[in-house]
Amino acid sequence: KRQTLNTCFASGSVRIPSGAPSGGVWSGLGMLNDSIFDPTITGVGPVILTYTFTNNFGCSDSQIRLINVVPPPVLSVSNPLTTVCDQDALLPINNFVTPLGGVYSGPGVVNNAFDPALAGVGTHVIKYTYSLTQGCEDSTFLNIVVNASPIISYPTYADTCQTTFAMALNSALPFGGTYSGPFVISNNFYPFLSGAGSFPITYTVTENGCTSSQTQNIKIDPLPTASIINPG
Repeated sequence: KRQTLNTCFASGSVRIPSGAPSGGVWSGLGMLNDSIFDPTITGVGPVILTYTFTNNFGCSDSQIRLINVVPPPVLSVSNPLTTVCDQDALLPINNFVTPLGGVYSGPGVVNNAFDPALAGVGTHVIKYTYSLTQGCEDSTFLNIVVNASPIISYPTYADTCQTTFAMALNSALPFGGTYSGPFVISNNFYPFLSGAGSFPITYTVTENGCTSSQTQNIKIDPLPTASIINPG
């Protein structure tokens, strides 16, 4: 039984193994010389090559061999550009390119998942390589953009008396975020409603699609108790 030799269309010229006895020549479509075959000449599909050996007496014999030129895999990228934040969790990317089952590589890639913190802020080129059973492979690329989460500067609050009607919450940077917590209404805190105690106030702000939060406590002091001491 003749053995079929597989070669990849995109692999470039390949050397055809010698027949037996050695010293013969290969011929046929795609042969550049007596041993080098160029699959780009024939295109994909089966190709018949002939091995001819001539001995010292001028006698010749020939055998044929089938060469199967395998096309490269067709890769389809479903997410050519993805945007994440540097504080996001691991992003599974194993289904970003089909056929599935290939290997992703590049900055921040760990076990076919993308780690934004490991990659860092910026645009990262991720390579996907897929191999066929015949040994042919192809690769494609996709981009993942990591945006920086806003860095919040949130000063501590001074203690406030519970007789204060309202406190405007506007000290955190960058501006444009939202304050939330108990007794917070429209970015104002109301001590006369809260009474004495310590209350967590969270500031949340979004920039470039990335959100950060930070919390400070507001301490509301109780009213002092005044008394009159009658002279004895």
